[in-house]
Amino acid sequence: MNCPKCGSPNPDFAIYCHQCGKLLAEETTLDISPPPPPEPPSAPILPKGNGVLVLVFGILGIATCLPLSIIAWLMGHGELQKMRRGLISTEEEGLTKVGRILGIIGTILMALIGIIIFFFIVITLQFGTEYINDLQL
Repeated sequence: MNCPKCGSPNPDFAIYCHQCGKLLAEETTLDISPPPPPEPPSAPILPKGNGVLVLVFGILGIATCLPLSIIAWLMGHGELQKMRRGLISTEEEGLTKVGRILGIIGTILMALIGIIIFFFIVITLQFGTEYINDLQL
């Protein structure tokens, strides 16, 4: 908008001319709009799970055939259930799944190794007693 007295350009919302000070509008109306609606509440911040720990237990369980693989399997199962219920963050879901699978594999390997050791001991004892009996004859 241009000033009617001096002709200098002024912004449309100006009340007085910035050059000469003349009143540009006799009546000014303020645009009073309602305040913006409040922002919806953000999603609650969920605690982090133990996905890394499950993965470490799964790896150690396979590498050492210790009962850590059973712990990884059970712990991973529990963590995934908590994630499905929305009690913990799903941020480490992939790590938890891998750790649980490694725990299952480690548990199976541990069971197979236990069975093999059992049969080895039985066979050794059986052949050992036969060998001792042969020596005594």
